[in-house]
Amino acid sequence: MTGGHGGTWGNWTMYSELYDPVTGTWSGAALMHTPRGNHTATLLDSGKVLVVGGNVPARWNGPQAEVYDPRTDTWSGVPGPFTPRSRTALTVLYSGKVLVTGGYLWWTSTAGDTSSEVNLYDPATNSFSPAGNLSKARHGHFAIRLYSGNVLVVGGIGGGNTVELYDPYSEQWSLAPPFPYDMTPLFSATMLYSGEVLVTDAIGQAALYDPSTNTWIPTANMKQGRSSPTATLLHTGEVLFVGGNSSGPRSVERFTR
Repeated sequence: MTGGHGGTWGNWTMYSELYDPVTGTWSGAALMHTPRGNHTATLLDSGKVLVVGGNVPARWNGPQAEVYDPRTDTWSGVPGPFTPRSRTALTVLYSGKVLVTGGYLWWTSTAGDTSSEVNLYDPATNSFSPAGNLSKARHGHFAIRLYSGNVLVVGGIGGGNTVELYDPYSEQWSLAPPFPYDMTPLFSATMLYSGEVLVTDAIGQAALYDPSTNTWIPTANMKQGRSSPTATLLHTGEVLFVGGNSSGPRSVERFTR
């Protein structure tokens, strides 16, 4: 667990903690170099953890991204071109590099500014490099690595129903068919064992993206609309939806392909 809100707006923390599932206990870890909240973290192939962006204190000069090494309990900053922003999406590619897409430009004078910037993090050099731009700026979106290695980007504030694909082999972006419904933003995206991606919106409409045909397959609607639920792929192949902002915040339902 890293960073977060310290109790008052703008009071972000540098704290990090480790959870031990064997003992069910938490213990303190080294402090990050930069206090942050609304950041994104992902596990690298090496076992290290990459933390990117987030809201940070005004005029803070610490690194925008840093890497935690659990073997030494230390943090190291990441150099390279990276525009400060929060609510990015991180996707680990088959190469081990990490695709960083979009984000919220919290430090600008215009509220609601979104970013179309895309970066690649290379763990071999511990550095960022530019990786093009999204056609639609967005934050809080989903970026899912498909079996092909391509990355599907869907939803998010500002993204509407547009869908984009990143090809890491050619390093090119292309548009995929849009989500078949107009409700925005989209609130869940889950890749099934089949390779299809189940996407739902706030009023419960749902569709499956089929990478093999680059098409959408409408499916049954959810029992009720829900925004910001948890969507978990079960061992059975079903997807479990829990909670979210809805008329029944305690309700639970499952999707079966």
